[in-house]
Amino acid sequence: MQNINKGSFQLIFMRKEVVLGIATLMGTIIGAGILSLPYLVAKVGLIVGLTNILFVGLLTLMLHLFVGEIALRTKEKHQLTGYAGIYLGKIGKEIMTITMMFSLYGALTAYVIGEGDILHAIFKTLTPFHWSLIYFAIVSIIVYRGIKSTSKVELSIILLMIVAIITIAFLSHGKIDDRFVSYYDWSSFYIPYGAALFAMMGVFGVPELVEVMKNDKEKIKKAIFIGTIIPVIIYLVFVTVVVGIIGTNFLDFKPHQRIATVALGMFVQPEFALLANLFGVLAMTTSFLALGIALTEMYNYDYKIKRTTSWIAAMAIPLIVLLLGVREFIKVVSLTGAIADGILGTLIVIMFYRAKRRSQRTPEFKVNVPLFFGILMGIAFIAGIILSIF
Repeated sequence: MQNINKGSFQLIFMRKEVVLGIATLMGTIIGAGILSLPYLVAKVGLIVGLTNILFVGLLTLMLHLFVGEIALRTKEKHQLTGYAGIYLGKIGKEIMTITMMFSLYGALTAYVIGEGDILHAIFKTLTPFHWSLIYFAIVSIIVYRGIKSTSKVELSIILLMIVAIITIAFLSHGKIDDRFVSYYDWSSFYIPYGAALFAMMGVFGVPELVEVMKNDKEKIKKAIFIGTIIPVIIYLVFVTVVVGIIGTNFLDFKPHQRIATVALGMFVQPEFALLANLFGVLAMTTSFLALGIALTEMYNYDYKIKRTTSWIAAMAIPLIVLLLGVREFIKVVSLTGAIADGILGTLIVIMFYRAKRRSQRTPEFKVNVPLFFGILMGIAFIAGIILSIF
């Protein structure tokens, strides 16, 4: 009886390192992508869109577990570029570096642009550009402080996000139109794929999770699983609510109105709109923090550049792009997610099977999947790239 009570207590009250590890991965995953999904799901229908999200969720869960095992098979700490150098060679490392930079810089830029639009919609003062600058100044300082402060900030933000999404779902009761729920178009199943992959790709956060949990490595697999599944559930609920309320009306909106929380604000009372936009702010903030750290550490750990210089290199591009006048949120998200994450996924699958053969240490957990399954994953990523382009 005592053992049962002890086990139950540990299940409910997880160790601090496990909670922070889960928060780090969730913070990487939940970001700008969630705000682009409802518009694309509305085009194919809720049933088709949710099926697509579940399919991509399974793909990304496997990728996150793959990266976790790769990190645990390697003696030294690295970001993805460092692991690619070890297991894919010099050319593989360079391809990973270019792809990772494209993905990270694109995502960071999208967050800054999107936050400016949402903060302007909330406060209805200044311009979206000025709000983007203010937001950038605040989060870049948090990134500079490093992984420990970032993990704690992410944990607090994620708890607020969960409260926000539950409240949004509760307040939407009675507002969902059955016509929007029943519509579907299976022939267009692929349409939300690129945005869904962008929205759920958290591979950059897995090395950070491993670092946070370096004293509790036996729980890393559990943390990766929970840290991936919770965002998928949040996405399913959020997309269902937004598409259920707005539905095919999305198709008549102008590009800047297709951000989910901004669109939702056009159909509900002001208090509901404020809560929805607050969720958007929190969602993008968690990802900016996690990805900003990942990019800084790529330069710092894998290219041996001093930390302050690495931070400047990581933060400079989004700021420069913003100052050059790029302001279209949806286009930045689409361009980043369509190709970069598909290439990343393919490289990680190859890296995973190479790491099994060239392991530097015995990992605390193993993902036992046959090579054939990995080949199918690679085909799915390559097919996604081709479909997104054409």
